[in-house]
Amino acid sequence: MQCVLLCTPDPELHYLLITTHHAVSDGLSCGYLHSEIVSICHRLLHRYSLPDDGTPQPIFPPAEQLLPNRFCGLSGRLTGFHLLGQLLLNRLRLKPDHLPVKRCIPVADRKTGLIRRTLSPQLSQRFVQRCYEEGVTTNVAIMAAMLIATSRSIQKSSSIPHQPVTLSTQLAVNLRRYLALPSALDSTLGAAKIQEQELAPLFSILVHAYAVNAQSRIWNLAREIKGKIRNNIRNRDVLRYFRCLRLLTALALRTPSQPAVSVSLSDVGKVAFPFRHGEFEIEDYGGAFSVGLFVGRITAIVSQFQERLTINFCFF
Repeated sequence: MQCVLLCTPDPELHYLLITTHHAVSDGLSCGYLHSEIVSICHRLLHRYSLPDDGTPQPIFPPAEQLLPNRFCGLSGRLTGFHLLGQLLLNRLRLKPDHLPVKRCIPVADRKTGLIRRTLSPQLSQRFVQRCYEEGVTTNVAIMAAMLIATSRSIQKSSSIPHQPVTLSTQLAVNLRRYLALPSALDSTLGAAKIQEQELAPLFSILVHAYAVNAQSRIWNLAREIKGKIRNNIRNRDVLRYFRCLRLLTALALRTPSQPAVSVSLSDVGKVAFPFRHGEFEIEDYGGAFSVGLFVGRITAIVSQFQERLTINFCFF
């Protein structure tokens, strides 16, 4: 973890930038980490003692050890290899389009940029309400908008502008509800289920493909996305994809100039960690991650904090 404190001319306003490796945390648990850091700063300022009962904290087990039995061991590894083969065959069969790549540079030279957009509480509420009326969630509505925007960008540079565009998507899914703590840790951690504040990369992905054309409508597309996600969750495909994550990452490292998906969305969800600690207050929160390894895609991280919807678009 790396922390940088940016001081401004206003003595009441400072920015704390925290960078952690995605191998040890995810967007949801990082929010609680930020809250804990601010809480400790408040205690140090007022010379309060830090909470410590002298009991060593239990080591949180790797996520692979929390999977149901049929996704562990050799069976789990075979599941990952089988799914990887299916994904590669679908990529060859569908040949999904992606944003144009003019030139590729070495991964070590790539830098991630960020475009941040935060909606007001009123506009956020209107958007959430509209999604509810259309029978979809905010994350699938945003993904549908990203698909339509990407297809239009691709069609502008195409020799056949009105031809349907096939796009592949990657949606990050919170894995906590699908995992179970070993009985030996239930009493030690004080809960039978995994809490949001557990600092760990407890996420999986879902990959789909969609045909988008000039007649595609955002709400119809959003309902199609929702239907596919619902089927995946019903079939517990999030666990199959989790067993495939390392293989997909290794493949991306071997082929850093080949686009894997067209649109990627990570939904942190509604974060509810303590944000006020004495005179310190976390005014805003939104996750972002490095995308230097991935080319030809549009990536967004969505979060809701204090009734505000924030979308971080990452690029390099």
